[in-house]
Amino acid sequence: NNGDGVDDVIVGASHWANSSGPGKAYVYFGSRFFMDGFDDRLFVGVTGGQLGKSVAGVGDMNGDGFEDVAVGEAGYGAPMYGRRALVYLGGPPADDQPHLTVTGSNMGDGVGSTVAAAGDTNNDGYPDLGIGAYAVNGKGAAIFMLGGDFLSPTPALVIGGGPLNQATGSS
Repeated sequence: NNGDGVDDVIVGASHWANSSGPGKAYVYFGSRFFMDGFDDRLFVGVTGGQLGKSVAGVGDMNGDGFEDVAVGEAGYGAPMYGRRALVYLGGPPADDQPHLTVTGSNMGDGVGSTVAAAGDTNNDGYPDLGIGAYAVNGKGAAIFMLGGDFLSPTPALVIGGGPLNQATGSS
């Protein structure tokens, strides 16, 4: 995340303050001598948003030489849970605003309930992102976003669930 060649760690705290709190995600920079326990970057969600319900290091999605992170905000748009996933770019200058936001179409569709590095699914040299949306159309979906010089908010692929209540995308 800071480009020093040492792996960093992201930790989610989706119920920070209380269960209807904004949620937070903390990034701790690694070092050759281990981490000091003080967060180096902090992302704060909206009230009731539960930012940090899912977190993942996703590699250098935009090719700028700095590792990026994805954070799910499971309560965004509460009272129905699961509405968006956010990508924060690494490197100086550190930015506390998301560079990419993927928002679900409907309240309660579960977008952002899980986020994960997806590898380089199209072999273009940029890592990609998988986003779980366990309740889309009552079946769930797995959403794939491509890395690249420009991070498009349009999914490259959405794999829908089968039978109702299958919860595709729940992990």
